Amino acid sequence: MAKDWMASCDEAEKEMVYQSAYKAYMALGKMIQILLCATMLLHLVFHTGILAVIVVGVVYLTMTLTYNHSCVSLQKAKLNP
Repeated sequence: MAKDWMASCDEAEKEMVYQSAYKAYMALGKMIQILLCATMLLHLVFHTGILAVIVVGVVYLTMTLTYNHSCVSLQKAKLNP
């Protein structure tokens, strides 16, 4: 469904979507870093358990690896037409 919608967009709309997605990615990256630091500090001070730190870390790792995998795939596609 999202692919159909994206296919129906013109170039200006696609550019707006891409720029918005990048800004959202950057904001989420900063927020997850803050949450990771907060969960680690809370674990040290209140002994809340390591699960929250692991969950936030996995979310951050997933986001970063997905972004990097996408960049590598797009670079390969440009190099091998």
